[in-house]
Amino acid sequence: MIIICENGRLGNQLFQYVSLRSLFPDQKLILWGFDDLVGLVTTLDATVISANKLPPWLTPSRLGRILHVLTVLRVLGRIHEVRSDSLYELKKWKGFFRTTYVVELSFFQHQSVTNLLKPDFSIRPALLKRAEDWFLGQIDTPRRDNLVFVHVRRGDYLHWPNRENPGVLELDWYERAM
Repeated sequence: MIIICENGRLGNQLFQYVSLRSLFPDQKLILWGFDDLVGLVTTLDATVISANKLPPWLTPSRLGRILHVLTVLRVLGRIHEVRSDSLYELKKWKGFFRTTYVVELSFFQHQSVTNLLKPDFSIRPALLKRAEDWFLGQIDTPRRDNLVFVHVRRGDYLHWPNRENPGVLELDWYERAM
């Protein structure tokens, strides 16, 4: 059994779920939080415990800290992501409960992982319809051969992959791309 606490919004939750399901296909997954992901997809091959079902004082981040202490004490095993530009590795340490692991802060966004990903879900049809209706209302004549979407991400990318070389592009890059 692999336990992971929500850490991040929908994009991170997608990567975390698909990566764990792809890397550990035979393991039972317990997702604490992940309400954004549950609201988007039709089915998940995991047990999801909504953050709303937890007592108010037990936030996913607090629960994560409790689980971390249990891994430090070696009661539960842990899975830890080690990454740099040239190295990617998942380290796995067993705990007293030999088949139960907690995933520590991991995003699984390294090329060696993304090559393995096999998404096993579909987006809720009502959400797709809503998006399509919105999109068609934004343009006069849809030309599918000339559509461009731009997703500008800053927040966490100001420090990722590191502070010296953040993953944020300059405004003129987006202007040239469009």
